[in-house]
Amino acid sequence: MTHTPLQDFPITLAETGEQLTVTANDWREALISVNRLDAIVVAHYPYIEQGEPLNGFAACRLVSLAPDPFPFLVVAESAGAAFDEALAAFKESR
Repeated sequence: MTHTPLQDFPITLAETGEQLTVTANDWREALISVNRLDAIVVAHYPYIEQGEPLNGFAACRLVSLAPDPFPFLVVAESAGAAFDEALAAFKESR
């Protein structure tokens, strides 16, 4: 089994705008360690649109916490657009 190296993930708390840096194996582990529904992380995210591979961004947050954390992803062409969509979705869920 290949071990993923630890990385730093910048996380923004939607409620307060506070920014954290969490060291984890992946974005999902970073969100789980924060354990807040308003925590949003943006990561590079390759995707396919109309048959073309693109390098975009995904803004990710959890829509449920432990014991069964479930992620919500928004994919966009830019980090800012992905974050804005995830933030809007969080606010609508309140």
